[in-house]
Amino acid sequence: MAKKTLDATWKQFERVADKYFTGKKPSKKIIDRINRYAEAANKAKINNALQTVLIDPYLPENVKVSTHFYMTDMDNATEFPEWIVRCDFENETVDLNPIGVFLFLERCEEAEKLLKTREIKRSFIKYRYNAFLTELKKLPPKLIFFLIIIFRCADARKITEVEKKNGEMVEAEGRRYLTLLSALKELESLMLDTKGLNLRQEYAISWYESDWIVGE
Repeated sequence: MAKKTLDATWKQFERVADKYFTGKKPSKKIIDRINRYAEAANKAKINNALQTVLIDPYLPENVKVSTHFYMTDMDNATEFPEWIVRCDFENETVDLNPIGVFLFLERCEEAEKLLKTREIKRSFIKYRYNAFLTELKKLPPKLIFFLIIIFRCADARKITEVEKKNGEMVEAEGRRYLTLLSALKELESLMLDTKGLNLRQEYAISWYESDWIVGE
């Protein structure tokens, strides 16, 4: 039997996601199939490979975790959660839920529609964030998965915290956007160094922070 790879695993998740989102309610059969794919990925130690490349370098200092693809409880759950990455540093675990990626992409589609409304244009911060999501939907689902893994680790490090004059630490306005932008830049560097892939050129991403920094 051929060794299980991340690419092969991801293709399985993509195929089953199409079935998962068909109809009003996912069937137990589909949920069971997702669980089996997740279990197989864990046994093949794909979770460990992702941790080495995408999690360990971006975690807060002195934080140690074990990473696993998430499997839902068939007896008590009828669907998978919306989150993509769940960090529980107290219990030293990180759970990965690929199904959440496809819900995130739906959010990106909604963002494109929001940009055409008057309400969203009243807030620069909200408009910029939704415009960024619209740009991100150009990426394939697997790269979105990588992006959100890096994003969650960066968010856990609270990279957008700033110190006020009185020494108090507060979150910068637009925290989610800034952290996601940071994750994209890290993903760009990673893909260029490991695959020789230029994300901006390959997927026609035309996003430059200098175009949007005014007003932050």
